[in-house]
Amino acid sequence: MPSPLHVLILKRRPEDAQPIETVLRQFGYALTSRVIATEQQFREVLSQAAWDMVISGFELADFTVLEALDRLGRTAPSIPLILFSGSISEAAAVTTMERGARDCIHPDSIQRLPLVVAREVETARRREDQRQAEKDRELYRRQLADLVRNLPVGVYRRTPGPNGTFVMANPMIANIFGYSSVEAFIKCDFADLFVEKTDREQSYATIARNGQVEGEVLRLKKRDGSHFLGLVTAHVVRKAEGDIEFIDGIIEDYTQRKVSEEALIQSEKMHSMGGLAAGMAHEINNPLAGIMQNAAVLSLRLTRENAANQEAAGQAGTDFTAVRAYAAQRGLIDLLTRIQDSANRAGGIVHNMLHYARKSTSEVTLNHLGQVLDRAVALAEMDYDLKKNTIFVR
Repeated sequence: MPSPLHVLILKRRPEDAQPIETVLRQFGYALTSRVIATEQQFREVLSQAAWDMVISGFELADFTVLEALDRLGRTAPSIPLILFSGSISEAAAVTTMERGARDCIHPDSIQRLPLVVAREVETARRREDQRQAEKDRELYRRQLADLVRNLPVGVYRRTPGPNGTFVMANPMIANIFGYSSVEAFIKCDFADLFVEKTDREQSYATIARNGQVEGEVLRLKKRDGSHFLGLVTAHVVRKAEGDIEFIDGIIEDYTQRKVSEEALIQSEKMHSMGGLAAGMAHEINNPLAGIMQNAAVLSLRLTRENAANQEAAGQAGTDFTAVRAYAAQRGLIDLLTRIQDSANRAGGIVHNMLHYARKSTSEVTLNHLGQVLDRAVALAEMDYDLKKNTIFVR
């Protein structure tokens, strides 16, 4: 399949372009060409279409090939120009080549023209590919720089050793350590960032031995001297021979997260304790019910004068009046009352434990303020004797 080729031919007369067009078509190109002679036409045509090649004579209608080269250099430097002329001196040909022409062909060597065109088209394609690749690399570098600059964690590159120096950092790491700018942070002494010298040495030993550290918590120091916990992840960048060239890493201020994690753990503990309290409350309820029931029955059998109690007293060789008198004299009724009061109090404590252990919700509901205060006082009685003048000062 013929290769498409778009050629701009600069000649004074259109017939001078016919040998050029013929030889290129014979070579196998699907040629699209335009023959022009004036500088005005040249400017217009360059802006109107994409051209693979310019083939030009030396002297044109109102400008020269050197002026055409200057125009190409300013507006379309990727388009190669080939000088095709048999009426110029060797010095003029050399000058044209020095100004940017890709080759100089005499009409007697016109059969060489398609080969030169093929070479220059391929060379131009490669140059364009290289330029595009460089643009892509530059775009990638800018995007990567923007990404690193805007990351919410500190990013750095430093030289190896426990006393290395920073060669790159992002604004977040400067902010974490309390520096006003990246430039100021990079100039800081690496050793001043650690609370303990041993932490710095051990951290580097781990990186050098394993090639990386992940999630290492270190005690670090800000510019103003305040301490914080830093979460560090880093890896080594090695030279071709295997030596460490750089250490790249990220740092996060772990202090607040540590507090949040501890609060979460404490919350989980409290949740577990709530479940434990509920289980204990249910277990206590069973014997407590037996105590309260038996105390009530015992009180009735010692104080209530009914046929069953009188009959039992008679069978024991006494009368019920004497039994009741004995119970009163020994304070048994008062003891039973105290047992019932203590059992009722224990029942209230169990009820409060169950209420505490009940799963809470974020829904707003109506509650009786008096009941809420009663429960609060009951809970406080578990730890404080409210009959004493306890001062609750935090």
